[in-house]
Amino acid sequence: MKAHMVRGDACENIENKTLSSTFITDIHDERQLLCCRYQFFLDGSDQCVCNIETNLFEGDMLFPSSKNPFNRGVARRGSSVPWTDGIVPYEFAPGYTPTQVEFIIAAMHQLERLIAINNVQCIMFRPRISSDPYYIRVTNGNGCSSYIGQNTGVTMNRTVTLNYPGCFVQAIIMHELLHTLGFFHEQSRPDRDEYIRVNYENVILGMESNFEKYDNSIADTLNTPYDYGSVMHYPNNGFSSNGLPTIEPLQPNVTIGQRANLSAIDIQEVRILYNCSATGITLPLRTTTTAPMVHLINITVSSALTVNNPTYDRRDNGNSSCYYDTFNLSVSLAGTYYIGSNSAMDTYGSLYNGIFIPNRPDLNFIASDDDSGDDSRQFQLQLFLEPHVQYTLVATTFSNMVTGPYAVIVSGPQRATLILTSIVGTTPVAPITTGSYSTNPATVIYMINTTAFSALTVNNPIYDRRGDGNSSCYYDTFDLSVSMAGIYYIGSNSAMDTYGSLYNGSFIPNRPDLNLIVNNDDSNEGTQFGFAVSLQPHARYTLVATTFADFETGRYTVVVSGLQRVTLIRTTIIGTTPVAPATTDSYQTFPTIILNILNTSASSILTSDNPAYTRPDASNGSYYYDTFSLMVPMGGNYDIGSNSVLDTAGSLYDGDFVPDHPDLNIVKYNDDSGGSSQFRLEVFLQAHVKYTLVITTFNERTTGPYTLIVSGLMLVSLIRTTGMAVTQMTRTTTDRFSTAQTTNAYMINTTAWSTLSLANPKYARPDTLNSTYYYDTFNVMTTVAGLYTIVSNSSIDTYGFLYNGSFFPNSPTRNLVISDDESGGNSQFQLRVYLQSYAQYVLVVTTFYENVFGSYMVMTSGLGHVNILRTTVTITTQIPSTATSVFNTKTSTTGYMFNTIASSIWTNKNPTYARPHGSNSSRNYYYDTFDVTARIPGLYTIVSNSTIDTYGYLYNGSFIQNFPLWNLAAFDDDSAGSGQFRLNVYLESFVTYTLVATTFSDNTNGPYTVIVRGPTQVSIIRTTIESMPNTTTLTSSYTNMLTTNSPTFHRTIDSGLSYFQAIQATVLTTGTYSFKSDSLLDAYGYLYENNFNPSNPRANLLTEDDDSGGDHQFLMSYPMQYGSEYILVFTTHNPRMTGTFSILTSDPSKVNLKYLHIMPVSSSPAISK
Repeated sequence: MKAHMVRGDACENIENKTLSSTFITDIHDERQLLCCRYQFFLDGSDQCVCNIETNLFEGDMLFPSSKNPFNRGVARRGSSVPWTDGIVPYEFAPGYTPTQVEFIIAAMHQLERLIAINNVQCIMFRPRISSDPYYIRVTNGNGCSSYIGQNTGVTMNRTVTLNYPGCFVQAIIMHELLHTLGFFHEQSRPDRDEYIRVNYENVILGMESNFEKYDNSIADTLNTPYDYGSVMHYPNNGFSSNGLPTIEPLQPNVTIGQRANLSAIDIQEVRILYNCSATGITLPLRTTTTAPMVHLINITVSSALTVNNPTYDRRDNGNSSCYYDTFNLSVSLAGTYYIGSNSAMDTYGSLYNGIFIPNRPDLNFIASDDDSGDDSRQFQLQLFLEPHVQYTLVATTFSNMVTGPYAVIVSGPQRATLILTSIVGTTPVAPITTGSYSTNPATVIYMINTTAFSALTVNNPIYDRRGDGNSSCYYDTFDLSVSMAGIYYIGSNSAMDTYGSLYNGSFIPNRPDLNLIVNNDDSNEGTQFGFAVSLQPHARYTLVATTFADFETGRYTVVVSGLQRVTLIRTTIIGTTPVAPATTDSYQTFPTIILNILNTSASSILTSDNPAYTRPDASNGSYYYDTFSLMVPMGGNYDIGSNSVLDTAGSLYDGDFVPDHPDLNIVKYNDDSGGSSQFRLEVFLQAHVKYTLVITTFNERTTGPYTLIVSGLMLVSLIRTTGMAVTQMTRTTTDRFSTAQTTNAYMINTTAWSTLSLANPKYARPDTLNSTYYYDTFNVMTTVAGLYTIVSNSSIDTYGFLYNGSFFPNSPTRNLVISDDESGGNSQFQLRVYLQSYAQYVLVVTTFYENVFGSYMVMTSGLGHVNILRTTVTITTQIPSTATSVFNTKTSTTGYMFNTIASSIWTNKNPTYARPHGSNSSRNYYYDTFDVTARIPGLYTIVSNSTIDTYGYLYNGSFIQNFPLWNLAAFDDDSAGSGQFRLNVYLESFVTYTLVATTFSDNTNGPYTVIVRGPTQVSIIRTTIESMPNTTTLTSSYTNMLTTNSPTFHRTIDSGLSYFQAIQATVLTTGTYSFKSDSLLDAYGYLYENNFNPSNPRANLLTEDDDSGGDHQFLMSYPMQYGSEYILVFTTHNPRMTGTFSILTSDPSKVNLKYLHIMPVSSSPAISK
C-alpha cells in the first residue's frame, strides 16, 4: 500500500473503451464493473462500452482538477497528505438509506480499530462540524473512488464515491478510505520491479498508465517491505484485454489483489504515516455532529421544566441547581443516533447507561453536550446505541433554576422509544446505613444493598495472598453477578483487618494474578476493604474475601450496593467435605466446585521442509519455524508453553506474522521461562481476536518434534497454518484438568454432498461478468464460535464464496466475507474463516470454468459441529396462472417447497414511473407494488407468468417512485424465459420487502401472475396506490393563482419566462409525502431543500415532475424529514401562463403549505437544464 502522494507528472486520460466483460476483474474498480455488468444484464451482450471518467487515476483515485495533478504542490511529502491529528471529518450526501450509512460508518470504525495500538486510536472518522476546514463528502455515485490525502490549502470537494451495492464490501470501503488517508496502490512503488512483472502486452489498449511506477520523489515506501497481501494491490488480471495476467508476482505461490481485509503491513504503514503509538494523542469523543441526516427516522417528545421538577447539581461542584427531566431511551436496531433539543432555553443534555443517580451524576455517564445543535444554545449528541439496552437521557439547562418548554428529537435508522420518566415534586430521601457500609440514595432512586455473612475458620482453604511465597491467608470465595450494568460498591464489615479482590470469571488460588480486576485493603472505614467497580449484566465474577494478616480467623459481612439487588453466593470449599447450604439472617449461600483450568495442546515436528526466518532476538541466522492461528472464546490470562527435547523459542503476534519483519505486530517473545530450555508466554488474550503463535528453536537449523500447551479458562482454537496433515482431535481428562490433545487442532468434521446439474441456477461470479456459472447455496451455522476450514473435494475445478447473512446472485459482492479458488490443492477451494456462534452464513459453491457441472463434496472442520443445509432453488417448469380476478393469492405445496401466487392486472389506473434501465425519455411504465414477508428465512424464487414481457424489482424496505434505485436489492428481466422475470433472493424472516412488477415496454397493460416459491408460504399483499386523485389519501391543502404580477424565471435555458409561485412546505412527521397539482393549467412542479434561487433553479433541487398526475398535472413523491425546510414551486410547462391552481398533499400527516415571497429574476436566462 505504500506510497502516499507527493508530486510527479503522471495522470492518464482514459478515453471511451470497448472492454470485454469477461475480463473486468478488479472488483474494487466498480466504475468499470458496474458499467459493464448493468449493460450486460440489460441487453445480454458479451461486450459493453464503459464511459470511464477522465479524471480517474488508476481506476479509483482522484486529484484536484488540473492538467497535471502533481505539479501544483497540493500534497508535499510529509506535510499536506496526512489529515491533521489523524481526524477525517465526513458528511453523507443524500442518496443512502440509514442502513447503508451505518454500513459505511461500521467500515470506518473497523479501520480505526485495526490501526489502533492497544485500543489507543490514532486515526478517527467523525461527522464534520462547522469549524472543520477540510472534510470528505461520501456520495452514492458511479463506482468506488477517492481523493488522495487531505490536500491542505486546496479549495475543492473531497468526494469519496461509494456506489451501492457495488462498493458495499467492508474491505472495498476500507481500500477507498486508505486512499483518503493518503495511500496509492501497492504496485506503484519505486521498487516494484523487484517483486512483480507488468505484462503490458496483456493490458487493454489505453489503460497502460494504470500500471505506472513512481520514483522516490513521488512515492514514500515508509521503509516497509513490498506487500503482495496488501488490500491496495491490483489483482493479477486487472485491466486484462485477453484474460491473461497483467501482473505476475516474481515470488512463487503468492496471491495478489485480495479484498478481504487490511494486511499487517497495511496497518503498520498507516501507523507510521500518522505517528501512532500506544501512548499517542487522545482523540476527542464522538459526541457532536451537524444536524441529523435527511432520511433518518425521528421521534419527538415535548415537555416543560417547571418549579415542580426535581433539581440536581449539574456541574457537580456544589454550586449549581438545575431543574431536569429524565427519559427512558431504547432502540431496537443498533446504529448511530442523534439526540437533540429544540427550545428557547439554553439546554444541556446527558446520556447514561442504565440509571441516572442525581447526587452522583458521574456514575453510568456516557456523554453530555451543551451547544452543538443547530441553534448554538441547544444540545445535540451523536452516539452509537446498542439494541434493547436501557439508557437514561437527562434534559436540563445550562443556567440554574431556568424553566420553560422544550422538545427532544431522537433521529436514527429506526424509530427509538423515548418515555418521559421524571417524578415531579418528591422529597429528598436521607442516607441509609447498613452495618458500617453507607449508601446515599438519590432524590428518587435508591441504592439497594445485598449482604452476605460468613466466617473465616481454620477449616477454610489458604493461599499466598501477596504472591511472594511468604503469606498464608484463609479466604472465602463468592460468585457475584448483576442483572443491570452499572457502578457497584463492594465492602466489608468486620473486627478483622480484611482484604478483598474481584476476579473476572474464575479465581485460581495458586495464580492469584490471573483474571484480577481490582483489589483493596483499607479504603472502607479504616481496616475494611471497599471498592467501586463497573459490572456488566449476566457476567460471572468471583469475589475473594480474606485478611491482611496471615492465619487470621473471625466473622465478617460483605455488602454490595448498587442499582439493583445482586446475586452473591458463597462458593468456598471447606476442607474436603462439601458444605451444605446455610441460611444466616435470611441470606442463603451455596458452595460450588472451583472451575477447572483447561489445556489445549497441539503437536508437530520442525523439519527441513519448514520455512526459515531470523528470530526477533537474532541479528542473523536461519531458524525453522511453525505458525499457529490462535483464538480464544473468552478473554483472560492464558499460559502458552512448549514441551520438547529441542531448545524452543516462542513469539505471539497480534494478527498476522510477517517473516521478513518479525518485529511487526509482536506481543511477546520468550526463550526459556518454561524451564528445561522451553519457552513460556503469560499473556492476556482478547476474545475472538486472531493471534499468530510462532514456534522456533534457539539454535539454527534445528529439527525435531514438540508439543504446544495453552492453559486457560476455556479450550482455545489452535490451528497450525504451515500446511501439515490434519488429524481428528481426541480429548483426555487427567485429575481436575481437561486437556484437548490434537495433532492439528481440527476437532469436528461436517460433510455435505451435492451435484451441480442443468437444473441449477446460473449467475455471474464476482470476478466475472458472464452469467454462465452453475452454483449451489448452503446455509451454514455453528453453535461454537471459532476458526473453521471449509474445503471442497471434486473432480471438477471448484470455486467457493462465503457470505455473511444473505447472498444476492445479482449483486455477488454484497455481504461477501471470503472467497477462494485453489488453496485446497487439486483445483479445490479452501476457506479459512472465523464463524460466530448462531450467525447465519451462506456458502456458494460454483466452478472455475463456465457451464461446468458434476458432483462434489464440501467438508467443514473446526471446534464444533456445523449445520450445513443446501438451499439451492433449482429451475422448475413454469407454473400456469389459475387466478382470473384482479387480485388473488393462493398457496400450493410441492414437496418441501411452497408456492404463493398473486394475480393482478396493469390498467390505465395504475401509477406510472421511469423504471431503472428503461427508456431514458419515458416515465410511462405501469407498475404494481406488493409487500412481501416470509416467516422462515431462506432462498426464495419470485417469477412472473404473463403474455406480457415483464420486469421485476425487489426492494429492501420501501420503494420510492422518484428514486427507484434506492433500497434496490435485486432486479431481472427475462431469466425465467418467455419475457418473464425471475428473482432468486434470500429473504429474512419477518422483514417486509417491496416487489415492483412492471413491464419491459412502456404504456403496456394487461394481466399477469407472480409466483413466490420457497421453504414456506409468504405474505404477498398488493399495495398499489392508483394514480388518480383519492380524497382518502390526497387532500386539498393550498389554493392560489398565477397572475401577471407573479414572479418569473427561466425554467430551462432555452425557455421563455414562466410565472411561478414558491410555497413553503413543512411536515410534522418524517415520512414519504406526495404533492399533486389540480388546475386547468399545464402544470410543472419542483421540490427544493432549504432554498430556491430563481436564477439557478437546479440548485438544491430534490425532485421535479411534469405530467405524472395525469391531465397535464404533476405528481411528486419524496421522503421528507421533520425539522427540515422544503420549498414547493408551482409553475407551468409553457411560458407566461396564468390561472388558478390547487395543491393536493398526501399522508402520513398534515403538510403545512404557506406562500413564500421570492423576488423575480431578470429576463436573461442563466442556467441550463
